[in-house]
Amino acid sequence: MATIRTRKRGRTYSYICEAGQVNGKRKTVEKGGFRTKEDAYNAGVEAYADFKHGNIGIISDHITLKDYMDNWLHGVAAVNVRAATLSQYQKMIKYHVTPLLGDIDIQDLTPAALDGWMRQLTRKGLAQKSLKLILAILRQALNYAVYPSNLIQSNPALYIKVPRTAPRDLVKRRIIAPHRPMNLRRLWKLFQRAMSCTSLPCSFTIRGCVWLK
Repeated sequence: MATIRTRKRGRTYSYICEAGQVNGKRKTVEKGGFRTKEDAYNAGVEAYADFKHGNIGIISDHITLKDYMDNWLHGVAAVNVRAATLSQYQKMIKYHVTPLLGDIDIQDLTPAALDGWMRQLTRKGLAQKSLKLILAILRQALNYAVYPSNLIQSNPALYIKVPRTAPRDLVKRRIIAPHRPMNLRRLWKLFQRAMSCTSLPCSFTIRGCVWLK
């Protein structure tokens, strides 16, 4: 348990936060310049929360996935990815994660619950590429909940796979030019002519391929 003390230094106040042991050494943080003793103490509490939960700004040990993802997006992802990527993360989480999992505490998330969630998304018709992206975002966020946030012991999303029954991405259709069928018919006629040849051996070449009767 952290110990937070305050002291007056000249006309301002400082907080001293003893946040326990880090790599066998006592971790002590001190910062001054606060106008009142209360301001210094509140800043000390916030500093301890940042230290304990990896600068994600979460004080409670229990938090719903929705609240956690909101904090992760603004406190972690926003400073590590581009604006376009962050916007994509926000949309994926808003439409595919929080509607089904948002009310569950992250401490209560299990591989079974996440497997059921992934199957629900599959039944909705999401393509494999989209499902892999959604799962990758959730894994990344929950990895941060393991370390440095220390909110959960392990990442349950690491055990989840995208179902093979999920539809694959649509393949772009190739449009055959009007002259293409004519070329195919001409090649077919050449093939028939070669096969009807009475002399042996009979062969002809089409684009490097040798056909033998």
